[in-house]
Amino acid sequence: MKAAYDRDPERFRQRTRDYHATDAGRETHRRSRRLDKKRNAARVRATERRRTAMPEVKKRTKANRKRLRSADPEGARAKDRANARKWRAMNRSRWNSYQRARRYGLTPAEIDAMLASQGGRCAVCGTDKPTRRGWFLDHDHSFALTDRRGHRGIVCMPCNSILGLAKDDPEVLDAAARYILGHRVKLAAAS
Repeated sequence: MKAAYDRDPERFRQRTRDYHATDAGRETHRRSRRLDKKRNAARVRATERRRTAMPEVKKRTKANRKRLRSADPEGARAKDRANARKWRAMNRSRWNSYQRARRYGLTPAEIDAMLASQGGRCAVCGTDKPTRRGWFLDHDHSFALTDRRGHRGIVCMPCNSILGLAKDDPEVLDAAARYILGHRVKLAAAS
C-alpha cells in the first residue's frame, strides 16, 4: 500500500476526497467526531472531579501519614529510606547533578563547559572515555568545596584516585614517576 501511495499520492488523496464526499463517508466522519467528543467529555469530567477533590485528598493523606508515623516511626523512616534509594536508582543523572550542585556549587552546564574547555578529555591522562562511574571534578583540598578557585578540572576515575592517594602532593607523584621509569630502565638493560 505504501509503495502504491509513493508512486501516485495524488490518486490516493483524490480517493479520500471522493469517499468523504459520499453520504457514507460523511456519516463515518461525523460518527467518529461524536465519539471523540464523548470520550473527551468523560476525560474532562474526571479531571475536574480530581481537581476539586484534591484539597480533601491531601488533608486525608497528610492525616494518614501523620498517624502512621506516630504509630511506627522507625518503620516509617525505613520506608522513606527505601523509597529514596529507589528514586535515586531510577533518577541517577538527576541525583548526581543535584549532588554536584550542592557539593561543589556547579550546575551541570558549568561542568559540561569545563569538560568542553578541556577538549572533552581527562585533564591528566587525556582519555575521552570515562569509566562507568563517569567524570570527576578535581579540586584543591586546601579550598572549600564550593570555592570555585579550588576547582582544577575534570578527570577520569583512575586519575582522580591517583591524585587523591598522593594527597595532591607533586613530590609523591614525581617519586612515583621516577620509580616507574627506573623499573623500565632496569627491564630494558636486562633484555
